[in-house]
Amino acid sequence: MVRRPAQEKNNDLSSSREEANCSNSAPNDAPLPAIPRLDVLHEMPPDSLNAEELHEAVPSMRPPMSPQEKIAYWLGIAEYDLKSAKAMQRVSQYLHVGFMCQQVVEKALKAAIAKTGNVPPRTHNLSKLANLACLTEYMNEEQEQLLKELSPLNTEARYRSYKELVARGLNKHVCKEYIIQTEEMLKWIQEKLSQ
Repeated sequence: MVRRPAQEKNNDLSSSREEANCSNSAPNDAPLPAIPRLDVLHEMPPDSLNAEELHEAVPSMRPPMSPQEKIAYWLGIAEYDLKSAKAMQRVSQYLHVGFMCQQVVEKALKAAIAKTGNVPPRTHNLSKLANLACLTEYMNEEQEQLLKELSPLNTEARYRSYKELVARGLNKHVCKEYIIQTEEMLKWIQEKLSQ
């Protein structure tokens, strides 16, 4: 049995504003959590670790990236996901269009968080990510609404029990608008990153 993280209950921007440190101070120097020894992983029951814990248990084989490399990494994935959303639109795969639009904004926001010197958290809550990226105060109502509409598409588009419900709300016209707004959001975040 795979343990899934609990769904985030609150998409309200005001509740997550307290978590962000939007000053230009140095990155968080808090000590990193202890990494489990790899030689004991085989002794653990298969369902005792979720994917996130397993990822943390396995040391990275890549050398650390510079802040600019991290930003470029996240933006590169965002741009690729935007191309994927457009390709899915051309073949009328609307559920995947919504999912990919959510991914574009998530990755762009994670690039903005990386610019602050912080490590982007493992969350799909776009409002929380925008707050941690210190961008919510600059967003207009349309941008905030887009975050609220796209956030649930990550989880709900991936699980069978939600797919039909979500798919009913996504059509050619809705997805075309999501792609337009997502592309505008990506460009806007890129502009903010260049300032």
